[in-house]
Amino acid sequence: MKKIYIFCALLIGLVVIIAGCSFGAAPTTESKPEAKAPVQEKVATAVPKGIPVLMYHKIGPDKDNDAVLREDLFLAQMKFLKDKGFHPITMEQLYDYVTSGKAVPVKPVVLTFDDGYADT
Repeated sequence: MKKIYIFCALLIGLVVIIAGCSFGAAPTTESKPEAKAPVQEKVATAVPKGIPVLMYHKIGPDKDNDAVLREDLFLAQMKFLKDKGFHPITMEQLYDYVTSGKAVPVKPVVLTFDDGYADT
């Protein structure tokens, strides 16, 4: 049993080391064409009394799992938010709102996913 714990610890350490190596990779000299930024509409801002945060775990076809939302239901929820004039904001915008009362778009909403797996 002790060997399993040691093996798992070594495996986790190896994964951390490999993941860290990709962050220190030398930049390439290959030039990439610059993408044009999408035209963004002007959105009114305000400092609301609160901001709704919608938390999802996974969007997919999994059956009998209350933590997984079917794709058609997720799309319906996103359409509802758009039709009702909600504006998604970033976690940085939420942080600035919470810590310093910075204005955000009117009718803000935050969408979060609680894990970082590839299927998310």
